Amino acid sequence: MRFLFLILVISGIILVIFYQPSSNHLFFSCPAGQIKVDSLCQGNPISMNWQKALSYCDKRQTRLVNRNELLDYFFNDFNQQNLKNNIYWSSTTNKETPHLAWYFVAGINRLYSNQKELDGLVVCVE
Repeated sequence: MRFLFLILVISGIILVIFYQPSSNHLFFSCPAGQIKVDSLCQGNPISMNWQKALSYCDKRQTRLVNRNELLDYFFNDFNQQNLKNNIYWSSTTNKETPHLAWYFVAGINRLYSNQKELDGLVVCVE
């Protein structure tokens, strides 16, 4: 059993969270716009705002990952080798500030909430 830690920034306050990934979710292996070829994601990932990300997944009869599933996605061994340094949306809205949604920043491994108009990459789950 492995544990990871995550640095979380909320309203300028830095929190360190210990996190244990689960394996209960079935993910598409690559972000939107890419396909899996020989264990690598190839092609250009599609960047879009939060609302478009929700619609993109919905049109494919899937859904945008929530905040916890997004953390699982990033700490999966397959995904470690396929990460693009970018932000990745979750479907989770910030409870304290509903016009913000949570996203993960690959490359620095941080979870933030920000304006839903910001463009980011998309991971859908069945």
